Amino acid sequence: MVAGATAALLAAAGSRSATAERAAILLIPGYRPDLARLRGWPIAHHPELARGVPTGWRGPRTLLTRIGPDGSVARAVLPIAIHQVAPAPDRRRAFVSSLEGDSFLLVDLAGLEVEALLAPHAAGFVGGGHAVWSGEGAVVYVTERS
Repeated sequence: MVAGATAALLAAAGSRSATAERAAILLIPGYRPDLARLRGWPIAHHPELARGVPTGWRGPRTLLTRIGPDGSVARAVLPIAIHQVAPAPDRRRAFVSSLEGDSFLLVDLAGLEVEALLAPHAAGFVGGGHAVWSGEGAVVYVTERS
């Protein structure tokens, strides 16, 4: 079990009669993708898994695994040291934040594709850890610190 940071996040839907896209999903960060290999490649640099990592990226990487309500599994290496994954109310995407890093991500949860690599609001600020979406999912509130 990973101590400290969120090891798993159950993103439960608000309705018991939810459709598959609103049903529960499990999001699991893997903090050391540099220590594992898949088909001869280090997972942190595997061409299928690290497709969302920008060319030349020298920052941290984390493997994110999504287990869907039907048991389907998707994995992707993301260009961030994940501290928290905050799914949007509609469960279609998530805001991914770090604790010390100078980037945040917006990730499509269906395919774990990076939609946007975001920066803090001003130079000298870093991620503070946690984010929450507004009720309708139009705004993400995130903590930062200098």
